[in-house]
Amino acid sequence: MGQILLVPDRIIIHKESAKKGLPKIFLSRKSLRIPYNKFWLTYYGRRNLVWLGKKYSTNKLNFYFGILKTLIRSVIGVILFDNNKLRRIKLIVNAYIDGLKGNFDNEKPKRILYGDSK
Repeated sequence: MGQILLVPDRIIIHKESAKKGLPKIFLSRKSLRIPYNKFWLTYYGRRNLVWLGKKYSTNKLNFYFGILKTLIRSVIGVILFDNNKLRRIKLIVNAYIDGLKGNFDNEKPKRILYGDSK
């Protein structure tokens, strides 16, 4: 632990998110898709973004409309481009619900995508 510095003009790129997705094409539309073995990262990003938006958003109507729009687009993308559709959709929907509820169960993505390993 130590001093925290704010450097507003810097960009942080997380190692895992810097990797490009796999290109998929449907009806001449190209989309970079996240491989199934890395899809668990999607949960944390969505959940945390929704939680932060709910907590700090000044225009709640725009916030809720925005997350609904993003959720619908994500589900459509999974339906058109990805494998393991039901598990991916379940993960995405749970990320939004958990973000809204403030649920921070960090084992949940593994349970959704891979089942209980216990």
